[in-house]
Amino acid sequence: MPAVRLADPRSLFGREEWAALTSLSRWRGVWLVAHAWLVIGLAAAGAILVWEALGPIAGVPAVLAAIVII
Repeated sequence: MPAVRLADPRSLFGREEWAALTSLSRWRGVWLVAHAWLVIGLAAAGAILVWEALGPIAGVPAVLAAIVII
């Protein structure tokens, strides 16, 4: 997409908006890692609970859905 390379982001955003978008956040990375592990744990736990509660007939689709989510 050659048009994207030609676009100047400073023409689309004001100085304050651009500073907010490009500023570094120490806690954002921590939150993203924690969120990723939380989603993995919940997907795996949900698949296990469905398998235990409803058996393999409902458990197999739950495991497949958990694999897709993970």
